[in-house]
Order: sequence, then C-alpha cells, then structure tokens
Amino acid sequence: MVKHSTQIFMKIYLYILSLSVSLFACASSSQTNNKQVTVTLVPEKTTYAVGEDIRLKMVVKNNTNKPYKFCKWHTPFEGLRSNCLSVSGVDYQGIMAKRSTPEADDYQTLSSGKSTEVSFSLGKDYPITKAGTYHIQFKGSDINQLPGSAGINITVK
Repeated sequence: MVKHSTQIFMKIYLYILSLSVSLFACASSSQTNNKQVTVTLVPEKTTYAVGEDIRLKMVVKNNTNKPYKFCKWHTPFEGLRSNCLSVSGVDYQGIMAKRSTPEADDYQTLSSGKSTEVSFSLGKDYPITKAGTYHIQFKGSDINQLPGSAGINITVK
C-alpha cells in the first residue's frame, strides 16, 4: 500500500513539474516576443468632437536581426474583425470572425529592423458617443504572435 501511494505521488509530482516547466517556457517565449517586436498605436490627433471619426495608426516594428512573421488575424491589418483593442468604457460592437487555420496569405513577414503600419477607424466597431477621455490599447495574442501595445489617451469633447 505504501509503495503504491509513493508511486502515485511520484507520478503526480512529475506531472506538476513538467507542467510548470511548460508554462515557464511559454511565458519566456512570450516575453522574448515582446522585446523582438514592438506594437505602437498612434492617434491621428488627440482631441476629437463627439461623433467625429476617430482614426488611429498601428505600427509593428521588427527589432531583431532576422525576419519576423506574424498573423494578421486579430489585428487592424485585417480590418476590425475581432475585439483586438481595449477601449476604456466602450464595448466592441463589430463582427467576430470564426475561422479554422491561418493560411500563408494570412501572415505578414517583416524584414530585420523594418516596420509596417496600417491606418484604421474605430468607427462603429468601438462607438465612442460621449465626451470624455478614452484609453486605447492593442491586445496582442497567441494567434497573431504580437505583443500588446502601450496605451494611448484621446479626448472627445
């Protein structure tokens, strides 16, 4: 009985140990991505009138010495087809595209030291209908292999 309990304990211990190592490896990989690639949101301007089209630019820069490939899904590079931004006090109202596996044309490759950018509008997807200050941030994900951006603030009057 004691031998059987010890074997069970060892199996559980080894399972937990391997799980911990796997989680640590994923976290390390994610942190490395954050240093390899940067994502920046840039507002067209910082103050808007209520009802005015709020335009932003997203810049992705490869800071490595080798090409970096990311998936355009869940980014403004595919248009706003997912809740890829965090906008304080505003819920995402756009479509939620359901897909299978990304194909070659769903990826974009950045050469070493290069950047790419896309301009987009919050429009009806993130409707800002009241005056106030709004904090906006890109939410990176495992799907697109991009880190989140630093937040920016815009004012609506």
